[in-house]
Amino acid sequence: MRNWFKTAILWGIVLGAGLSALELLKMLARRVDYPFGTIADLMMILLFIAVLVKCAKTYRDNVCGGLISFGKAFGLGAGMVGVAFFFSLFYLIIHYSFIEKDGIDRINKAFEQKYQARLAQDTVSMSDIDTYISNSRVILSETKSSIMQDDTACNTFVDSKIDMIFDAYSERLRKGAATDTADYHYGKFDAYAQKILVNTLEQMLNENVGDTFCTPVLSRTVLASTAALDSISPLQLRLECEKDSVPHYSNVLALGLFNSVATLLYGLFFNIFTSLYIYRKKKNSCGADNVEGNETETPQETTNE
Repeated sequence: MRNWFKTAILWGIVLGAGLSALELLKMLARRVDYPFGTIADLMMILLFIAVLVKCAKTYRDNVCGGLISFGKAFGLGAGMVGVAFFFSLFYLIIHYSFIEKDGIDRINKAFEQKYQARLAQDTVSMSDIDTYISNSRVILSETKSSIMQDDTACNTFVDSKIDMIFDAYSERLRKGAATDTADYHYGKFDAYAQKILVNTLEQMLNENVGDTFCTPVLSRTVLASTAALDSISPLQLRLECEKDSVPHYSNVLALGLFNSVATLLYGLFFNIFTSLYIYRKKKNSCGADNVEGNETETPQETTNE
């Protein structure tokens, strides 16, 4: 039993040190903008297999005389993986506390980006479109007030034309939802809606607007409002509503436990196959050893003289 603990602890430390080195290499690769993720995953698999096999072989050949059962090989590997789990957890706490202090923020941001990428493929609902149109009207009004300020000469003209533009713009957005699903995904809707607003303005400017003096004010108002439409993005509003669904780490202990548990599960999974490869049973040779002893003598024929 002493040799069992010694072997498990020794190779568990080796595995934990190797996994910690991979974590450090991944951090360095990110700083030089090198795509090391896939290579690191492959190296982790090879590390698990190599250390598990070496640990079981060492114990089998040096302690068990070349014979080991599957259960004993698996138990040894599980003990080794358990040691690696605690070693890896200790290192990750140090890593994210002192070496990569922005690691939690980086990982949380990556979770948000993945969640956002998934939502970007969903189709915008009609209620989202109605909310977007309503918020667009508010932005147009605020932009007009900011641009015109005390200039009242064009106030009536700009108000009337903005109402016309907004009505046409709203109608196009609502009608398009029933026919053009590609541009009504969350990831494309913002750019598409801004394009519709600018196109509606251009169509009106190509017509006889009736007051060339105030036309530049109208154009500046509409074009300036498009820059503020990003703040009412349906995708961003939905992300804000569903932010509790996005995975989030609040401290280094939670992050370290998550990664270390993954290490534990990986190790136990690979341990099944390495144990099947390593175990050796004593062959039953009792029947073969007594073949000669069980041979029967051929009876000789006797004759009566």
